[in-house]
Amino acid sequence: MIIVYNWGTKFKTDKELGESRCDNCGHQVKKILVREIFVLKIFYIPIINKTKRKGMMCLNCGKMEKLNSHDYNTAKISDT
Repeated sequence: MIIVYNWGTKFKTDKELGESRCDNCGHQVKKILVREIFVLKIFYIPIINKTKRKGMMCLNCGKMEKLNSHDYNTAKISDT
């Protein structure tokens, strides 16, 4: 019997934040609020979806600034 499986991480965008200067690349770019999710699939059916970390990501260089749950939730519900 052959078992087809796959695993990896994916990023889920929750909200676009305003523009700011990235500490890593130095560009003035939009930042997004994202969750990094670990996914395990067996026969193309997702079995495990677990959030590994939450944070803000620079769209230019891809650097992710990790946020704790309180700061993440505050940024997610804020209007600005």
